[in-house]
Parts: sequence; C-alpha cells; structure tokens
Amino acid sequence: PPGPAARAGAAAHDARDILLVTLDTTRADHLSCYGYPRGTTPAIDRLARTSCAHARAYAPIPLTNPSHVSMMTGRTPREHGVLNNGTALPEHIPTIVREISEAGWSCAAFVSGIPLKASLSGLAPGFQTYDDTFSRLESVHPMMTALATVRVANRILPFDLIERRAEKTCAAAIRWLAESSPPRFLWVHLFDPHTPYDAPEVLERRFARESVGWTAAGGKPVTGWPVSSYDAEIRETDRWLEDLLRAFRNETNGEGLVLLTADHGEGLEQHGELTHGSQLYEEDLRVPYVFVHPQVSLVNWVGTEFDVPVTSVAETLRAFAFGGYRGELDPPVEPIVAETFAPEGKEDQTAIVLTEDGGTGKLLVNRETGSRIGFDLTQDPGERQPVEPTGPEWEGLSAALPRGEPPRHSEPDPEAVRRLRALGYAH
Repeated sequence: PPGPAARAGAAAHDARDILLVTLDTTRADHLSCYGYPRGTTPAIDRLARTSCAHARAYAPIPLTNPSHVSMMTGRTPREHGVLNNGTALPEHIPTIVREISEAGWSCAAFVSGIPLKASLSGLAPGFQTYDDTFSRLESVHPMMTALATVRVANRILPFDLIERRAEKTCAAAIRWLAESSPPRFLWVHLFDPHTPYDAPEVLERRFARESVGWTAAGGKPVTGWPVSSYDAEIRETDRWLEDLLRAFRNETNGEGLVLLTADHGEGLEQHGELTHGSQLYEEDLRVPYVFVHPQVSLVNWVGTEFDVPVTSVAETLRAFAFGGYRGELDPPVEPIVAETFAPEGKEDQTAIVLTEDGGTGKLLVNRETGSRIGFDLTQDPGERQPVEPTGPEWEGLSAALPRGEPPRHSEPDPEAVRRLRALGYAH
C-alpha cells in the first residue's frame, strides 16, 4: 500500500467518493440481474446495466462478521482469525478503511445487523461515524439487547433490537451524505434478507402468487415458504436501496465509485439447511459483485463464468482510492477457498473451487472426518451428483487445501452468543 504522504496526495488532488453496499444473506441467483426470472431487484438491475464489472463473487465463509472482516482486510478468515460471529477483529490488523481515513476521506458506516455492532465486529476503527444503533431502547441499559428482552420486545414493541430495516438504514446514510463533504467513503450494510423473513404483506402476497409452476434451484416452489418470503425481503431491500443509489449519484454527479456485493448466501433448504453457516454449497457462497467505476467503459459480464473472491473488495477499493485501477477485474488464477469453523459452523469444513480450461471443479472436505467429495459445477451446477475426487484433474484443488490450524484470537463473548442466537446463529 502507498505511504501516508502518497495517500494524502491522492485524497487532496483527485479523490472521488466511494459507496460500498453489502447485502446480508443475498444469493446471486435470486437477483434478477443475474438471470432470476422474478423482478426482485429493479434498482440493482439498473446499477448492473451501467457497471464496468458484473461478476459473481465467492464468500470466504458463510457468516456475517467474518466475511465482512475479509472484505475490509483483504485477508481470509484463516489469516485474520475472525472465525465466528461475536469475535472482534484485533486492533493490530489494519483495514482498508483506516488507510482511506488516514488519506483524508470522511468515512461513515451504517450497519443493520447485530453481528456488525462495533463491539462485536471490531470494524469501527477508521470510521468517523459508525452508526450501529437500531433502537432507542439501546440507550436505556445494555440488558435491553439481551436475548430474553429481544424476544419480548419483538412481539410487543415497535422497535427492533437485533436488526434495523433497510428503510431506516438508507435514510440515515442519505442524511449523512447531505451533511458531509467530499471525499467520502460510505459503507451501508442491509440486513433484511436475513431470517426471520418479515417483508411487507403486499410483497409477501405478490411473491406467493407470482411465477406459478416454476421452481427455484433445489426443487422448492417459488410460491411457497421459504423462497417466496426470501424473495420478498430482497425486493424490499432493493426498494430502499434505490433511494440511496439515487442520493449518492446526485451528491457525486455520477463521478463516485459504487461497489455492491454480499457477505454470503442462504440455504433455503436446497441441501437441507434453511439459513447458513454450516454448509459450503453454491447457494451459501455465490454472491453478487456489481462494480461501477465513473471513468471506465462499460463491460457487462452477465452470464459468464467469471468469479472473484469477496476478499478482493479491499484491493479494489485501495486501487480506486490511491490509483492503479485498470478498469477490469482479473479472473483468479488460484483456487478460491471457503471454510467453516466450529462452533457456528458445527464442523470444520473447506470448499475449494477452481475454474480452469472452461470447466469448474469444486472439492468439499470435512476436516474433522477427512471425507472428500467433488462436484463438476459445469455439468452439475446444483451439486446433486457428487463424484469421487481422484485423478489428475483434482490435483490442483487438493494442493490448495489450507494447512495447519487457523489462529484463534479469542472465544466469542457469552452474552454476544446469546444475542446472536436470536438470529439463528451460534447453533
């Protein structure tokens, strides 16, 4: 990375605003700009039509905070040591936000889910504004966000203690944009697609009747729960994201960078898991990656087999902020690695994906039992026909398996675990 003087020079001379949007629990294959036949994301579709990069990304882990830490540091969970929600990033590990802040950008974050609370994530350093307050009750007493209180409050009070809806998060971010001055780095995290699915009734009804006779991946009818409710949540998120994208475009006169991605996907019972965290199938790992650069000619990669690791977010932001971005994303030449770790992952598992010679192979390894299964994602994208991963074609994947035990900085705080269980985490 450039030194402080070079970074400050970049900010002073030709700095442009940056908007990073991270969607929680959002599968790429449930966004209409990625070919999903329901109109789930008209605002994101418009963004994708102006993008210079419209690819798919692989999450390094199907959990909110560890995946976001990877985005902000450019490191894998094994490298930064945040393996579960409730474990904060150690202060000695730098993030791209700190670099951008030191260079003169005004940095603000507006997060919407409890795993990204400043005390639980460790991601606040570098941000002058880190907005993680979801309810007025939070200022009363710390116990107001304990699990028992959350369960009662969600039933009888008009406040949400464990998440903030996209409407409120986007409104807060838009207010900050109006009150701040360039150059700015704005991170907005939207949690709505996460369970519990609770979209407005009008959207629930729409997606419960739309596309009758068509089924989603895995054979689930899209007009029934959980698919219809999940799609309704994505559509509701897109509704408020449209306001944020418009405000950012107006504030920057179309000269800002926008990067939209997600931390992980959602099982939707495709391989037996409703939510996420314990499996490493494609529905858990493949997420959108839409990148709009103000000075790059448009290249639309919809429908291509082009994948990038979510860890590339930090590199992309650094290149844009400090120079050196060439206007393209390079396909990875090395295998992409994703992992789960106990206790939230239930077991220690690894997935290795390698795109080579027009084909995509995937190796799933259970590090506890030593069992291995393979998938040819070109012929079997739904991962329904496992194969024995033997022979020279699997050597590249096997060679990429991580070695040794990952560092474990600390155990999750017990109170954090109790609060996260309210979201279905900490199995």
